[in-house]
Amino acid sequence: EEVPLPPTSAAWSTACSWIDINHDGLLDLFVANYVDYIPGQYCEGADGKREFCGPSAYPGMVDRLLVNTGGESDEGLSFTDETVHLGFGDMVGKGLGTITRDFNRDGLVDIYVANDMEANRLWIQQPDGTFRDEALLLGVAHNFLGETEASMGVVAHDWNDDSIPDLLVAHLAGETNTFYLSEADSGVWSDATAASQMGPYSLPNTGFGVALFDVELDGDLDFLIANGSVKRLDGRPVVGNPRDAYAQQSSLFLKEGSSLTFSDESSNGGDFTTSPMVGRALATTDFDFDGDLDVVVVDCGKNARLMRNDAKHSGNWYSVRLVDPTGSRQGTGANVALVDDGGKQFVRDMNPYQGYLSQNEGRIHFGLGSEFKPREMSVTWADGTQESFVVDTVNTRVVVVRGQGIRSESAIGGHQ
Repeated sequence: EEVPLPPTSAAWSTACSWIDINHDGLLDLFVANYVDYIPGQYCEGADGKREFCGPSAYPGMVDRLLVNTGGESDEGLSFTDETVHLGFGDMVGKGLGTITRDFNRDGLVDIYVANDMEANRLWIQQPDGTFRDEALLLGVAHNFLGETEASMGVVAHDWNDDSIPDLLVAHLAGETNTFYLSEADSGVWSDATAASQMGPYSLPNTGFGVALFDVELDGDLDFLIANGSVKRLDGRPVVGNPRDAYAQQSSLFLKEGSSLTFSDESSNGGDFTTSPMVGRALATTDFDFDGDLDVVVVDCGKNARLMRNDAKHSGNWYSVRLVDPTGSRQGTGANVALVDDGGKQFVRDMNPYQGYLSQNEGRIHFGLGSEFKPREMSVTWADGTQESFVVDTVNTRVVVVRGQGIRSESAIGGHQ
């Protein structure tokens, strides 16, 4: 069914996220807008030759929040633009990435926006349903030097197990990709890029798409980053396909055990990291159904690439698809925890809208390692309702239908 959206002017829209901001069971739409593009704008590179204009050549735009009114309209399903009413109306930015989570664990969904060469925004939802930008107050607007960076893709996960999402934001060459780690006692985030050991390896590259998943199924979440320059690289003649002058090798960072450090394994990343491209959007899916996640990456100006994950498996896996007949069809905003007999758990959020202009496959994927043996799965739906199920096997795909139980994927008609 095609549903018209409210007019939002001739916006250059980029990333978007489906979220249920008011817990009415209907998905609302947050849209990040980039710049007010001016056709014919002329820009030059350092060599005096014509070059793509950077974001500083254009004014920014206001992001939009479109609220789903369901059947409240005479025309049926409809959306209303509540941008101004909910607090976004006077905040201009240059958004390229967005991700939604409950960043302060108050039961209300919040919105993070990665802005290009402007301060990032963290829109914290207030008890009255409006939003307030608290990025500067909470430490995620700039890097540790207080510098504004050119932010593109963004992912979130609770790496330090304090129940608060942490962030990785991809940036322009000459800037590190920034790793924001939450501090539960103070309620703020700190720039932990140096401690993560990823900083020096990201400096030469311009990162766009970011994928977060367990590459080798050892129980740790790793990073793939699609790199591609926005300026012609020094010494590269403009011959053949002009976009080849912007190609870079992409990056693979593997988490090192229980520490919060990551090793640069880009030299061992196969075609994804060794074949230069103008990397942009990046999304995950298990297209060959072998239990690990593969990736689709956009090579700007060329065909998209489908990259099969051939990493050696170091452990087991578990894949969950959620169905909520009373709300979001794929359980957006829910989280799933796998728990073993000793109380150790793996927790993942159901929110595939992340990275850079991307949406991952609508499943929750767990890499478990070789020692973890889950015995129970707990599902917390977006409205806080919880259900628990016995887990008696691994290396399998299951479907959880809210209020109807858990079934294996094959029991309801195969892969979906």
